[in-house]
Amino acid sequence: MNALALALLVTLGATEQSYGPYARPERGGNHSIAVARNGALLAWSERDATGYARVHVLLLDASGRAISPLSVLPAVMPNRSAYVPSVGTDGESFLVVWEEVSGQQQTVAMAVDAHGIPTGAPRAIGYDKGFDATAYEPRTVTWAGSDYVIPFTRMRGVRVARDASINGIVNEPRPVPVAIANDGAEMSWSLLAVPTYIGGGFPYGARFGPPRYTLSFSVYHPSGGRGASEDMNFDLPSTPAIITHGNDFVMTWSARQTVYYRRMTSERSVVFADVDEQSRPDVACTAERCVIAYATRRGDVHAFAFDPATPDAREHFTVATSDRVEHEVQVAMLTGHRALITWRSDGNRLAGRVVSFGKPKQRAVR
Repeated sequence: MNALALALLVTLGATEQSYGPYARPERGGNHSIAVARNGALLAWSERDATGYARVHVLLLDASGRAISPLSVLPAVMPNRSAYVPSVGTDGESFLVVWEEVSGQQQTVAMAVDAHGIPTGAPRAIGYDKGFDATAYEPRTVTWAGSDYVIPFTRMRGVRVARDASINGIVNEPRPVPVAIANDGAEMSWSLLAVPTYIGGGFPYGARFGPPRYTLSFSVYHPSGGRGASEDMNFDLPSTPAIITHGNDFVMTWSARQTVYYRRMTSERSVVFADVDEQSRPDVACTAERCVIAYATRRGDVHAFAFDPATPDAREHFTVATSDRVEHEVQVAMLTGHRALITWRSDGNRLAGRVVSFGKPKQRAVR
C-alpha cells in the first residue's frame, strides 16, 4: 500500500536576518507580516527623534531580504504615537492598520502598493475615544473579496477599501469575522473569564479562586450551508492566531506549558512545551504544510511543522537560541517551501530566519 508522507527536511538559514536595532516603544511596538505576490510586507512601530512612535514598513523577498526602501507612515495626529501595526493583503497590495494614542485613541489605516510604497494618505477609520486596553492590541485585518474587514469589538467593525477609505460599518447580529474561508465561511472567537467558586454563602460571602477562561470558536456560513462552534475551558490561554486554509481554518493558542492547534473540522492537537504564556504562538500554512512558532519561557524561539491532513505527525526544530530574550514571534510562508519566522529580541531588535522544507515524497509503506 502507498501513502503520501511529508518529508520535511528542515533547513534553517545560516544566519539570522536583522531588521534593527530600533528605538522600539516600551509597549505597542509589535510587528506584523503579510505575504502577497511580490513579497512580504513587514511593519513595526518605532520611536522617532521627537520621541513619538511611527509605523515603518519594508517589503521582503523570498529570502527575507529587503527589496524596497524603508518607509515611515505619517500619523493622522502628529502629537500621538502609532502603535501595534497590522498588515492585511488582497494578494497584490497591502493595508496597514494601527492605533494612534496619546490620552485619546483612534484606529488609522493606510494603503501600501505591491512594491512596498505607501500610497495616498493615512485615514482615520475609527472614532476618537478615550484610551482603553485595545491601545496595545493589534487589529485583525481580513480581506473579504472586495474590501477589508476590521473588527473593533466582537460584534462591531468597519469595511475598508484598498485605498483605506471606509466602505461601511459592520454591525450585524453575528460576530465580525477574523478569517474568511474560500467558500465564504466566517470564523470568529471570544475569550470569557469565569470566576471559580470555592465556597461560602452565595451570593454574599462567596469566595472565588483564580478564574478559568472559556475560549470559544464559531463558524458562520452566509449561505447557511455550514456552521460550527465549540467552547473550551483553560486556566489561562493566550489569544488565538487564526488563518484560512482553503475552505477550512487553522488556529493555534497556548496555555500553561502547552501549545494547542487544530483545523476547525478536526480534533485539536496538543504539544507539551516550555511556551511563554505571555507571547502568543503564530501559524502560517500552504496547501501541504503548516508551521507554528512560539517563544519559550527561556527566551528562545521554537517551531514545528505538520501536514494539515495528519496534524499529529510533527517535525520540531529550534529557530533561535541565545543569551537574549526573544518573544513576539510571527510566521509567514514566503513560498510553498520557505517560511520566514521573525521575533523581537531584547526589546529593541527585530530579527528573523528563513526556514526551508523539502517537498513531499511518495514512499512505499509495507
